[in-house]
Amino acid sequence: MYCQKVEYNSLNSRQKETRNFHVLAGKLAEYGFECIRINDDWEGADFLAWNMRDHVVLKVQLKGRPMIARKYEDADLWMAFPVNDNWYLIEHDELKAWAKSETNVLDTKSWERGAYSWPRPSKSMLDKLKPCLIA
Repeated sequence: MYCQKVEYNSLNSRQKETRNFHVLAGKLAEYGFECIRINDDWEGADFLAWNMRDHVVLKVQLKGRPMIARKYEDADLWMAFPVNDNWYLIEHDELKAWAKSETNVLDTKSWERGAYSWPRPSKSMLDKLKPCLIA
């Protein structure tokens, strides 16, 4: 019974976030990160990722897909999200700068309301994200 995988779609949103944190934390451990979950979104972060080698701490916002938001601007925040069973980690403001130069998403109603997310990233975005892949 305990060795049966859980169907992701059977989980509620909080359970999905918990599962995604642990999956990503396991992958980041291979890159020398220790991850600490935060329960109250401290400074926009869902968790902190401390690099054992470089002694750098990243504030990470965990999402179900690529996203930028006004509330995350200039917050020294990193975005982590899956795309096609791969995980990516990119600085929020770097993703926003790419969106500004390569797309029109900053002219959309969604962005006017404060945020924009991509249900399916374009090839151009996937090219941008290649160096950010957590394999």
